[in-house]
Amino acid sequence: MIIKLFLSIISILFALLMIYITKINLKKKNLSNLDFIIWNIIWVTIIFLSIRPKFIDEYIIDKYNLDIFYISTIIGFLMLIIIYFFNFIKIKILEKKINTLIRAESLKKIFDKIK
Repeated sequence: MIIKLFLSIISILFALLMIYITKINLKKKNLSNLDFIIWNIIWVTIIFLSIRPKFIDEYIIDKYNLDIFYISTIIGFLMLIIIYFFNFIKIKILEKKINTLIRAESLKKIFDKIK
């Protein structure tokens, strides 16, 4: 019981941290509004499942008779979602830098032709 409580607290704190990071990336314009909404839905779902672990026990594990293998698979998918999020942010930042460089190079060519 204490382990479940400890894991719930850690996952809630992690999800709140991820909401904060998502908000920062929205302000930096690395994310669109739609991306922001989708990622926040994911983080709020993690918070909900952390606050209500009996929901998982009663409606998912008991109903479908899942064992530890399936639960570890679900945890693995959650880790992949987190890795995907950070890769998504990095790709958006790189796209922004590449677009800036391309625009600067295009403007430089135009100014060279004018002179």
